[in-house]
Amino acid sequence: MCSLIAKQPEGIPCIEGDTYQAVCYQVIDLGTQRNTVYNVNQKKVIIGWEIPELRIDIDREGVKMNLPRAISKTYTNSLSEKANLTADLVNWRGCEFTQEELDNFDLGKVVGKNCLLTVINKNNTKGKRIAQVSGVSKLVKGMKVFEPENPILTYDMDRDGILNIPAGLPDWIKKLIMESLEYKGVTHAQNSPELAAAQEAAGMNREPEPSLDSSIPF
Repeated sequence: MCSLIAKQPEGIPCIEGDTYQAVCYQVIDLGTQRNTVYNVNQKKVIIGWEIPELRIDIDREGVKMNLPRAISKTYTNSLSEKANLTADLVNWRGCEFTQEELDNFDLGKVVGKNCLLTVINKNNTKGKRIAQVSGVSKLVKGMKVFEPENPILTYDMDRDGILNIPAGLPDWIKKLIMESLEYKGVTHAQNSPELAAAQEAAGMNREPEPSLDSSIPF
């Protein structure tokens, strides 16, 4: 299981280890990623949260804004009994999944939902202090519910199309998507000489002939 670490721009301190109220604003399909440690292919997904009490001043397209800090975690996209995604979602919901839900649960349902995040600090392989989500749980009853302040971002390869990556995603997430087997398969097929030759043979690259009667719809 690979756990996603929130990447912060240079000069911004990482989020301190603690428990925070958070709201989900991002669910991103990463497609099939190659796990070189275990030599297997795994479906991956990123879930991202805002932490309203932690603020940061940013410049977005020339507009100065004060927004919540964000953190995210990568999961293997599986609701198997021992999957980390299953454990975090069950703790977040406060109840087990029904069998019907396990067979067809839409992860997009978590967007806009509040939770408690446990964040820990550790050193990465380069010795840099980083923040990592170690646990997700349900809000305590009576806590105020927050709405996302950042634009909501969702991406599903099957629903949205493999090449239709949302423009608002950070470059490091776009790079992960482009490293997926699905994305590489589509771009390889589009750039193959065989496809160009087939399109040429079928007349797909020729200029369309003018219509003789513009009232004919097709």
